[in-house]
Amino acid sequence: MSSKTVRAQLAEMLKPLLPKKWEIVTVERDLDIKTAPVLRISQQSIVRHPQAPLGSLLVSFIVQIIAPGIDFSKSEDLLDDDVMTLIFAIDSLGGSIAWTSCQKGQVGDSLAYVLDLTITVDKP
Repeated sequence: MSSKTVRAQLAEMLKPLLPKKWEIVTVERDLDIKTAPVLRISQQSIVRHPQAPLGSLLVSFIVQIIAPGIDFSKSEDLLDDDVMTLIFAIDSLGGSIAWTSCQKGQVGDSLAYVLDLTITVDKP
């Protein structure tokens, strides 16, 4: 494992696969969502891997793609494409990274999709 956090590594892997206008946020903070989608990555838990309890960990995340603005009809159209872009980017990362569900909801006053994602981290 490198000196970078798993969260930072995930953001680095996703950045070249996503539209340049997206802002990637890797810290818990209030968001001021003005003109471009925001991708917020939040680490949630670390558990032993059930098949390799002494050699691997499962690190879970909530990944949110949040539409700019509060006009839900425009946000809905934008998110239809953006969530697919995000899902295909995550899928392209391969083996150790997997998403399990994706639900539409709200973050503050903005429309969003929330993905549950797990990364398998092996002991160095």
